[in-house]
Amino acid sequence: LVPVGTTIDGAEVLVDIEASGVVTVDGPDERTVPFLRSLAVAAATAASTAQPRVVLVGLSGELTALPWVETADTLGVALVGGENRAAETVQALRSLHCQSTAMARAAGATPDAWEPLVVVSARAPEDERYRVAALAARPGHAVGVVCPPGEVAHGRTLRIDDDGWLHTDGVDPSSWRARIDG
Repeated sequence: LVPVGTTIDGAEVLVDIEASGVVTVDGPDERTVPFLRSLAVAAATAASTAQPRVVLVGLSGELTALPWVETADTLGVALVGGENRAAETVQALRSLHCQSTAMARAAGATPDAWEPLVVVSARAPEDERYRVAALAARPGHAVGVVCPPGEVAHGRTLRIDDDGWLHTDGVDPSSWRARIDG
């Protein structure tokens, strides 16, 4: 779970990146890049994750000094780790007869084995779009990818408008509004 903003009433809004598989962030670059940085910080420092592993693409800074944060030159390189993690997790889940990491965690099955790999990319998928789509089709398998949409948005889509309001596809904006923190 990572914070993505606050409601008008001041409540913090959280998104489960792993449960979505892929979170697409769309909006003006001057808003989305700082937002992606804030998601990377939140994923790398989440209290709920003992051993977070975060891979950054097109983002740098002090966060890379943390031992569990690494960088990749391209989204394609970062996705190799995500695909490998998902494949390992699928095998482990099958052996436990669980459909998702949430089920495995709830059952108390070796919780350290379910620590997610989170890829946060400032670069949209191009040649990698089919690989991102495949990960989006398998949510809940210890991998979360956050990136701009490219040609097509995959997974859950968060849109940031020019005024800094966050919109989520499928959620009526009259019933829920959140302002990004970044």
